Amino acid sequence: MSTSSFRLEDKEITLTNIEEAHERIKNYIHETPTLTNETISKMTNIPNCKLYFKCENFNKIGAFKIRGATNAILKTINQKGSDNINSFGVITHSSGNHAQALAKSAQFLGIKATIVMPNNSPIVKVNAVQYTYGAEVHLCEPTIQSRENTCESLINQSKENNEELVFIHPYDNDWIIEGQGTVTKELLEQVTKLNNNSETKEESFPLDCLIAPIGGGGLMSGNAIYFKEKFKQQMNSDSIDNKEEIVAPVMIGVEPECVNDAQQSFEKKQLKQNDIKKVNTTICDGLKTNLSERTFHYILKYVDYIFTVSDEEVKKAMKLVFERMKMVIEPSSATVVALVLFNEKFKELALEKKFKNIGLIISGGNCDLDKLPWL
Repeated sequence: MSTSSFRLEDKEITLTNIEEAHERIKNYIHETPTLTNETISKMTNIPNCKLYFKCENFNKIGAFKIRGATNAILKTINQKGSDNINSFGVITHSSGNHAQALAKSAQFLGIKATIVMPNNSPIVKVNAVQYTYGAEVHLCEPTIQSRENTCESLINQSKENNEELVFIHPYDNDWIIEGQGTVTKELLEQVTKLNNNSETKEESFPLDCLIAPIGGGGLMSGNAIYFKEKFKQQMNSDSIDNKEEIVAPVMIGVEPECVNDAQQSFEKKQLKQNDIKKVNTTICDGLKTNLSERTFHYILKYVDYIFTVSDEEVKKAMKLVFERMKMVIEPSSATVVALVLFNEKFKELALEKKFKNIGLIISGGNCDLDKLPWL
């Protein structure tokens, strides 16, 4: 199944949608911790900088994807009716975290999940989806066309059997995006609590800057919407004095140099695709995907800057987090750390904008410990 059509006249995702999604899913996910690390903060060489690591690697299935998947399935159940829960299931194509997230969510919500996975997927992931999370797995050729055709064929077969399979795209889906946006809802609340005893002014926004990795754009879209709309809501409050003195927070995306479709699209204001010859050269498996029209729309509307980092920088950042924070993160997550440590253009921006409180979304921690990139 291809990405769905998105039109500018479609109803846009709101702050309220994301807050409702959090209320909907909060009993099924972990409220992941926000951690700080003085050593890594100092290593940025940004004066008075404090980094806040939102650790989605500690969520169920080891990644943020559980949020969107759970929200999408719960919304589907609401739409179809809980009395009809045995008459439909969900289907997607994925070789990574979305496959595990949808399978896990379907398992604890009691509905059938069918996952189409490329036949070159790591056997550990196939086994997790099929045996640990109980999904029905169908293997296909490792091309997007084969994935989509297999999904379409299975959906048609289910109709012949008087069943229904609801396709849930990994990122080109409003319910998925709403669920992913709940990361920042928690992050802002946690940073506020962490700073309760500081000299931070009550009307100050918790973060000066928020950084997230970009793959297909679902994580970035949901969190950019919440981040910017929450600031707007605060500025509209009558209790805020000296509004003209408050500087708007900055939303930043980061992706690998060799798969920088988001940066190209952002700069040219036109949707671009990754060079297919370079896609498999990056160690950041979760960031190889192209944006959709839907996620590109939200990125243009809410994101301020998009930077890139090299795989070598990602390796260094990943290893540093392992060593200093004693925490397993995957290469895609390490891009945000690599940006604040090694990207000079970002550091120039941080000095210019006087960033002090910087949020980093650590998107996941699923990596093969026998094949760590620095070994």
